[in-house]
Amino acid sequence: MNTSPAAPARDAAEGLLQALADASGDALAALVPSGPEGALQVAVANAAARGLVGAVPGLAASALLPGAGALPAALAAVQADGTPRTIEAAHAGRTLRLTVSRAAGALLLRAEPAGERQRLEQELRSARERLELVVRAARDGIWDWDLAAGTIWFSPQWKAHFGYEDHELENTLEAWEKLIFPEDRAIALRMVDDYLAGRVNAFEAIQRFRHRLGGTVLIYTRAMKVLDDQGRPVRLVGAHTDITHIKQAEARLHNAETRLVDAIERLHDGFVLYDKDDRVVLYNSRFLEYYPELADVLCPGITFEQVLRQAVQRGSIKVAPEKVEQWVADRLHNHQNPGPAFERRLGTGRVIRVTEQRTHDGGIVSLGVDVTELRASEERFRSLVSTVPGMVYQWVERADGTRGYSYVSPRCRDMYGVEPEELQRDWWLLPLHPEDVERWEKSIEEAQATLSDWSFEGRFILPDGRPRWWRGVSRPVRVGPGEVRFNGIVIDIEEQKQAEAELKYREAMLRYTAGIAGLGYWVWDRESMRTSYCSPELAAIRGVTVEGYLQTLGSFEQQLQAVYPDDRGTYAAVAIASAKAKRPYGLEYRIVRPDGQVRHIREVGGPVFGERGRLLKYVGALQDITERKQRELELEQARDRLEDQADTMRALARDLEAARDAAEAASRAKSRFLAVMSHELRTPMTGVIGMVDLLLGTPLSTEQRQYLDTLRSSADSLLVVLNDILDFSKIEAGQLALERIPVRLPTLLGDVARLFAPAAAARRLSLDVDLPGSPCPTCWATPPGCAKC
Repeated sequence: MNTSPAAPARDAAEGLLQALADASGDALAALVPSGPEGALQVAVANAAARGLVGAVPGLAASALLPGAGALPAALAAVQADGTPRTIEAAHAGRTLRLTVSRAAGALLLRAEPAGERQRLEQELRSARERLELVVRAARDGIWDWDLAAGTIWFSPQWKAHFGYEDHELENTLEAWEKLIFPEDRAIALRMVDDYLAGRVNAFEAIQRFRHRLGGTVLIYTRAMKVLDDQGRPVRLVGAHTDITHIKQAEARLHNAETRLVDAIERLHDGFVLYDKDDRVVLYNSRFLEYYPELADVLCPGITFEQVLRQAVQRGSIKVAPEKVEQWVADRLHNHQNPGPAFERRLGTGRVIRVTEQRTHDGGIVSLGVDVTELRASEERFRSLVSTVPGMVYQWVERADGTRGYSYVSPRCRDMYGVEPEELQRDWWLLPLHPEDVERWEKSIEEAQATLSDWSFEGRFILPDGRPRWWRGVSRPVRVGPGEVRFNGIVIDIEEQKQAEAELKYREAMLRYTAGIAGLGYWVWDRESMRTSYCSPELAAIRGVTVEGYLQTLGSFEQQLQAVYPDDRGTYAAVAIASAKAKRPYGLEYRIVRPDGQVRHIREVGGPVFGERGRLLKYVGALQDITERKQRELELEQARDRLEDQADTMRALARDLEAARDAAEAASRAKSRFLAVMSHELRTPMTGVIGMVDLLLGTPLSTEQRQYLDTLRSSADSLLVVLNDILDFSKIEAGQLALERIPVRLPTLLGDVARLFAPAAAARRLSLDVDLPGSPCPTCWATPPGCAKC
């Protein structure tokens, strides 16, 4: 008997362990070391362990599961290192799964049939997955309210209806109360009480909840109660279905029906809907406007035939009495077999185009369009196009490749010699110039593809073979998936082309002349405040292209920046003054080209006004006068040089005049000296001549006489020289009178020979005069040199 103080506590603990083991559904046994050798034996085992493996308290571990050799080894291994181990062992004809673990100094043995636990867990997982798939497929939220515990559980999908993740919303009634609308909460709680008390047989309702983002969520909710053994409700399980989109769709459908009825009523056309029995279902007020006589008889349920007969009887439709029955029969047949639209003229004069079609449920919808004004417009159109100076047409392009004219005005006949009806039947009769056909085809294709306005200029070949220019303009309109219509006009532009050719020629001549003159033209638009036109010559003057000019020099500010800095003030002042005074202007200034080159410019311009004196634009011309300015500068420099040279010449003239005066004074002194000297010499020379003459009168030898003759001749010559000196004095004094005296040439030549004979002899030269045999011609001389000859 155990009498230790710890015995009662140990016994109590063992009893508690036994109770815990018995409470478990698994086969459990606890083994502890016992005896001096520490052999393991069963300390605690539950009923499942006793039945499955024969474990009873006090049983040695070696006696467990005889034949399962792996169990002792597993027990020893776990006892040694504490690592749990799982083995399988055969016992009583089946395989057991044994799990050994260590806890609180004891070994715990769990036994179960091999595969049973896995099967149960797999079935549980499968059942859970099926439930989740069903709930997810139904997109319903599930809730489970434990009435006894006062707790509630919401599925993740239930929370997702209102924009929350599972962890973001608590599973409490307070969370539900915050989401549901207050007025719907009170109703829901009353319904719960009534359903749990049995006052109602079902719990179904449509409730409003607040979404996390602020919207309203409409929920269709239903629930079932779970009863205990005494029939008392212990749980309430329900499902939520989000029907917001369904209610919205219902609202949209209702609104669509309302709008449809309203739209039918607001149609400008008459509308009637008949059911499959040909009775009126719906009509609008416009239909009654067409047939006011039927106002008191037209109502839903009346048949179409009754409507026809009432219309004829009341005069809405004019039909001869004898033809009424046949007309009604024909009309009923056409009504039951809807075909193309047709037109009917009413008794009021209105023309109604009626279109009838079958509905999908066998009914008939009839639409009546008042085309009275359209027909009148067509008549006016026919009258108008007959006076338009061109061919009005409608051209059709279809997706199947067919094309042609659906309408051509009568002017076609006058312009091109083709009948309108023939051209509508066969558009190939259009007399296009062969060279224009490809370009015409391409332009039609481009306009059809882009639905852009079409414009084309080409030539027609007239019946007499002459080409004639034309222009066509139109606007393509797509009227369906497979058809595009071109409504337009063709006009004759032959005279315009001739005028354009003449204008181009004149412009070419003007441009050629402007190029020669170095002129460039510009146009400045008041609306855009920029240059709208720049001639190529102007762009060349400014050192840019035409595009570059319009971009970089188009505005006044840009122009001003291109002016030479020293000239900007003058340029701006002249431009502003011209704009204020609204008068032409002209000025010369310098510009700086983009490459830095400075050019001199002469510019003239002026304003152009429209109606009521409104300024429309400025036009002007520029001329590059750099070369002229250079020539002017060179001329000015040359003039300065000439003026300097003139000053120099005037100074030289003054010097020459002074020198001349001095020379003339010296000449006069010389003349006076020569006159005196010649006068003084001539007197002794006369004496010498006289003495020679006296000697010649004495007896002389031949040689002496020859010497004296020579002396006499020399003296005479010297006297002539003295007389010549006197003549020079007279010449300088302007007092010499000239006269013509005949001279005997042989005598003159002989005298000259004798005069120079001594000098020649001194140089041992022979001086002879060789005269011709014939008589010498008579010569003339001035006195006194030849007077004595």
